[in-house]
Amino acid sequence: MFGDDAEIVTTVVCGDSYFSENIGDATATVLEMIKEHEPDVVITGATNELGFGYLSVKNLLRN
Repeated sequence: MFGDDAEIVTTVVCGDSYFSENIGDATATVLEMIKEHEPDVVITGATNELGFGYLSVKNLLRN
């Protein structure tokens, strides 16, 4: 899609149940992983309203 103009530097995978049961710790961990790489763009994957992607984005935007 982006050819040589972009690079995927990391991928974060987290189970829905783990994230929803550990929102504070999981959010902190994901934020730290993102900040470590200093990305220009963060793309989240498919999710539903109860899934990791939705909850993580919702919580990450608050921080």
